[in-house]
Amino acid sequence: MRVLRVLLALLVIALTWATPSLAEVPQYELDTASSRTVRIRGLSSGQCQKDTVQGRVAKREFDERGLVITGLVIEQASGARLYINVDRSWLDSPQLTMVARNQILMGLQTLLKEGRQVDLVVGRCGAAGRVLILEEVT
Repeated sequence: MRVLRVLLALLVIALTWATPSLAEVPQYELDTASSRTVRIRGLSSGQCQKDTVQGRVAKREFDERGLVITGLVIEQASGARLYINVDRSWLDSPQLTMVARNQILMGLQTLLKEGRQVDLVVGRCGAAGRVLILEEVT
């Protein structure tokens, strides 16, 4: 009986990993007037330890075209600065509509405006969780 439960659990895990889901596609939320993006989540695979970061956007980095944010520096209240990577793999997702893709790109540009106070959820990856990857921004 125990072997059957283990096999069933492994099957569920395998199907979950093999089946694309909406959780793998970034989601955005609009304000009540539906005029601007107020939250974006699901920006990375979510396979790292989650943590929260609050602070002011001190600097942003963009791709070669200057449109897609690839990284940012957050200055915390203590004065400490953190570099946070922004995963771009979701841009190629066939599950993401052009409307959603544009809303997320524009939302990232406005929510992560230099000087703005932000609340972030990041994934701490790598040795000792030193590599930070953006998961969510509000």
